[in-house]
Amino acid sequence: MLNIVYAFDENYNKQAFVSICSLIEKINVNCNIFIIHHKSSTFETYKNKIEKTFKNVKINLYTFKKENVHFPNLEKAHVSEATYYRLFFDKYVPTNIENFLYLDADVICMNNPINKIQNIFISMDKEGFEVAARKEDSLDPDDIENRETIGVTNDYFNAGVLFVNYK
Repeated sequence: MLNIVYAFDENYNKQAFVSICSLIEKINVNCNIFIIHHKSSTFETYKNKIEKTFKNVKINLYTFKKENVHFPNLEKAHVSEATYYRLFFDKYVPTNIENFLYLDADVICMNNPINKIQNIFISMDKEGFEVAARKEDSLDPDDIENRETIGVTNDYFNAGVLFVNYK
């Protein structure tokens, strides 16, 4: 069973729908998808369509409960409130699963990733890692300048694809 987690708001409903469909079309295993959403009712139609089309997927849709939480730096930022939802996985993802893959709503699956995903989780378990991500190197001067603007001067990883050893 593959466990996937998404966190987004209604501005990314269409992108998430395409992302989920691109993944489910390529994999050949059963999949639980956990979605932490700003206003989950706006995604219900997409959820129903996905579950009707694909028999190997179950979608668990949650509305994020913003209780006594302040999200800084949202004004004129490149991130939304939903960017912070990934910090609250433990409130929504069941604790009885061993691991999950977090994907941003704009990630598109081009090939069957299941062997790669399974191998990464096996390696993480063997090495004792709790989280894995891909280090991103860039030769693009604009990209380097943007990273420096937010205080990143050396190692940078893509937080849009995270492997989490949940146990």
